[in-house]
Amino acid sequence: MTTLNPPQSIVIAINNINTTETLLDKALIGSAQAGDTYIIEGFGTCVSTAGNLSTFTVYLGTTGTINDAPIGMVPSVGGASTTNVGFYFRIMVTFRTVGSSGTVLVNGIISQTDITGGITNTINAVSANYAVPTVATNVANYLSVSYKSAAVTTTSSFQNISIYRVK
Repeated sequence: MTTLNPPQSIVIAINNINTTETLLDKALIGSAQAGDTYIIEGFGTCVSTAGNLSTFTVYLGTTGTINDAPIGMVPSVGGASTTNVGFYFRIMVTFRTVGSSGTVLVNGIISQTDITGGITNTINAVSANYAVPTVATNVANYLSVSYKSAAVTTTSSFQNISIYRVK
C-alpha cells in the first residue's frame, strides 16, 4: 500500500495556460490495490473573452507526463466574459480492479464563484470522454493531471493543487 503523506502539492503558481496542454501536478503512487482512491484538487482563476471548453485530463503511467495513458477527463464550457474568476476542481480516481489489466474510474467537479465566469459549474459523474479504461496497476505508476483550453481566449492560472490518497 502506497500513501502520499504529506500530499503531493505544487509549490509555485502555474500561470497563463490556454491551448498548450500543461501538466499541473503528478504523484508517484506505486502499484495500486483494488479500492485505492486518490483525490486531485485545486484552485485557480480564469480570464475569458469567449465561451471555450476547458479540460482537465488525468493520466496514469510510468513517465509522469502527458504521454502516459489518459484515464479520464473533466471538461467544462466557459463563460463569455470574465476577469480573474476563481474556480475549484476536485477529481476522484478509484481503482476498481488491479493487475496488468486493472480498471479505474475517474469522476470530477468544477465549481466557480461566478455563473457567467470562465469555467462553468460542471459535475461529471463518469468521465465523459472515456469508458472505464484498463491500465497496468501492478507497476510503479504516476498519477498526473493536466489542463488546457480550446482557444487562447480562455486562460487559466492555478494557485494551489494537491494529489493525495484517501483510501
